[in-house]
Amino acid sequence: MARQVVATIAILFALFAVFCIVQGSEGDQSPFYRNCIDKCIQANCTKGGKFSNTSNVHYSTLDTIIGWTCQDECRYTCMWPTVEAFRGRKWNVPQFHGKWPFVRVLCMQEVASVTFSILNFIVQLNEWRKFRKEVNPDYPFYWMWSFYVMICLNSWVWSIVFHARDTSFTEIMDYVSAFSVVTYFLFCFGARVGSHLFRGATVVHACLCIALYVFHATYLLFVKLDYGYNMIVNISVGGITSIVWFAWCVKKQRELPHTHYLMHFLLGLWATMLFEILDFEPIYWIFDAHAIWHCTTIPLPYLLFRFVKADCKYLHKEKEKNI
Repeated sequence: MARQVVATIAILFALFAVFCIVQGSEGDQSPFYRNCIDKCIQANCTKGGKFSNTSNVHYSTLDTIIGWTCQDECRYTCMWPTVEAFRGRKWNVPQFHGKWPFVRVLCMQEVASVTFSILNFIVQLNEWRKFRKEVNPDYPFYWMWSFYVMICLNSWVWSIVFHARDTSFTEIMDYVSAFSVVTYFLFCFGARVGSHLFRGATVVHACLCIALYVFHATYLLFVKLDYGYNMIVNISVGGITSIVWFAWCVKKQRELPHTHYLMHFLLGLWATMLFEILDFEPIYWIFDAHAIWHCTTIPLPYLLFRFVKADCKYLHKEKEKNI
């Protein structure tokens, strides 16, 4: 089973690497789009990037509040005739500035991803509520898993913000927040598995996880904000983390029957990652692969916290036996 899992992760990683190579932004590089942008900005925008008094572009007060600029509106307005021009020539639908074309709904750029991120946040919060109700604070690893939930909630908040309003700042916050979940889940493995080893091993593991996170976040912040690089690092670290967790579950499943919840969580996680790899143009210009990925992750916290609650209770009973 463990070998099959390793092979599956390797295949997924290879597919993603190919995807990162072939993806592009043909739309915003096309002369048709650039010419449209130039005309739109000249006719509707001031030199400061604001809407001019003679602008024919429609915008709302909410657009102003969220920082939607005249240039943003011109990009959005020119995107659709460019799409039609590509389709009229029987060409594939292009991406613009690294993203698929989406219909804005209530000022949100990716309404499906926003909606599913909100649902993920709600489910995560609800599972934390049930966890706090069933597990006492003095149980082993109570605070470790509580902090994990806080990190996840923070990540979903930035996912909501980023998909609603895509800027360099919201993008970087979405990336570093998501990676914090990945690295912290790796830390949780070391803390849980290393709990029976000498304490120094857990400390060293924690320091390595912190160093890994700081290095990646620093690169994105100060060197290059690279979508492909970020996803490869996330899938690599997440893949390694899930493999070692799964291997531990296989080893402990007879001794700890509740590990099957974690195994199913990991299998579900791997299955959902296919939507991050096998990209396609948005359905109805709303539902793309990334949005569907967010949708498929909604039930996963239920499986994880079935394991977490059972494991904390098990460790508490073992602790009482040794007193």
